[in-house]
Amino acid sequence: MNPLKVVEAASGTGAACGAMYLSDGFDRLLRQKLGPRAEEILKPKTLREASRNFETQIKCQFNPLGSSEESYEVPIAGAPDIPESGLEGGFMTFSK
Repeated sequence: MNPLKVVEAASGTGAACGAMYLSDGFDRLLRQKLGPRAEEILKPKTLREASRNFETQIKCQFNPLGSSEESYEVPIAGAPDIPESGLEGGFMTFSK
């Protein structure tokens, strides 16, 4: 039996890929939901933690067509409750 051989189907260009655009889109959505309070709430460490949670818990599991969650919670440590933005108890809720 011959061993499986994997070859590159397309040459890498080093250009930005879709995953990076998703992360940038998350950052914009987070700021949009927080509105004028975004800069006050999203300190560098808070934003890093929210982004890490998005990267490791949501982005890799999200399936818009399949059986993924209907809503997701992202920790926003130390943030005040802003129910109209979906931010309560230190978590911001995002829905499909």
